[in-house]
Amino acid sequence: MKIIHIHTDLKFLYDSNRFENKNFENIIIIIGNKGNYEGEFSGSALFFKFSAKNLRNIIAICKLADMVVLYDLNFPKAYIANRLPKSVIIVWRFFGLELYGQMPDFVFSDQTLKASKEMSVNYNYLYFKNLLVQNLNKLRFSTNLKMEFEKAAFHRVDYFHGLSKNEYDFLKDFWPHLPAFLQIDYSFLNINYLAVSKADSFQKGENNLIIIGNNRSAYNNHLDVINFIEKSNAKKKYKFLMFFNYGQDNAYTQAVRSKAAATLEITLLEDFLERDKFNQIYSDASALVINGHRQMAMGNIFEALKNNTKIYLNIKNIILDWLKEEGFCVFSIEDFAADLENNNIALNKHEASRNQNNLISFTGKYSKNAFQEKLIIILNKTSK
Repeated sequence: MKIIHIHTDLKFLYDSNRFENKNFENIIIIIGNKGNYEGEFSGSALFFKFSAKNLRNIIAICKLADMVVLYDLNFPKAYIANRLPKSVIIVWRFFGLELYGQMPDFVFSDQTLKASKEMSVNYNYLYFKNLLVQNLNKLRFSTNLKMEFEKAAFHRVDYFHGLSKNEYDFLKDFWPHLPAFLQIDYSFLNINYLAVSKADSFQKGENNLIIIGNNRSAYNNHLDVINFIEKSNAKKKYKFLMFFNYGQDNAYTQAVRSKAAATLEITLLEDFLERDKFNQIYSDASALVINGHRQMAMGNIFEALKNNTKIYLNIKNIILDWLKEEGFCVFSIEDFAADLENNNIALNKHEASRNQNNLISFTGKYSKNAFQEKLIIILNKTSK
């Protein structure tokens, strides 16, 4: 069975690995420039520069596939999806921005919205840049992102390939016509090195290192967290490390830098980290605070779980309730404010042991084998 994977971001190529199986012929298509890419798929992936002609070439290739997997649903992928016959199963690997980007009043706090509205020059630049891209696409393709996205997402795509059924049900309240849900597997978490006994010997409480956010994105609602820290009478006991090393630079990020600089206990990490150093920070950190109102930073969250790092999420974030339902010990931003004062920012041994044990059962529940069995059922049903 032929499965074609279409990417536009090299960072997420690994996501196709869950489809590796002797029953599948997997073909990776990347829309963009190869540049200096020398990764896992450098010898096998097909690269196409973005153009109307190349999109037609990709469509011709995809028409011969049993399944096409789209890694996020931006303009070129939606355009391709809408021109494929119904005999081709289309799977939309949901990344988040596609829908959460349409919910600014929900995903941004009042402080973030206020800072974002003050973006003036940067805001106008980005607005007109996006408008120009849309108009150019309309001239080149006689259509635009809004038209293609809505048709693909709510009429053409067969499966919404997401992180959790809870998030899917939440989004379906806003978009009732989402396609059927297809659960991802969590075999990529690589928990083979976990030892449950590790939870009995860790001394996280002595480190007092707290990670804030995962990047510069306004979805982190950094300003609210800084407020909690500023008001804390116990802040001098802790070291706060704010991940700020990628994402757009604009008036919002300048507002965060300015506010963080006024709090001596906060350090902004703006340099790119090698994987080993990234992992070491999570190994050292007592806590991770992600103030997103939406699903985000899942790689950081699972890294924290693997390293017995206490996790604080916003109560608006559907992932908080989901992780609790899955049996993990995770906490709210309100808990974070109280725990700062009570010097309770690290997991205790019971909580750490519970999270370690639960990671093992969690990856078993959402295994690669279970996912691929579901895929085979879908493909066989359609082929008949």
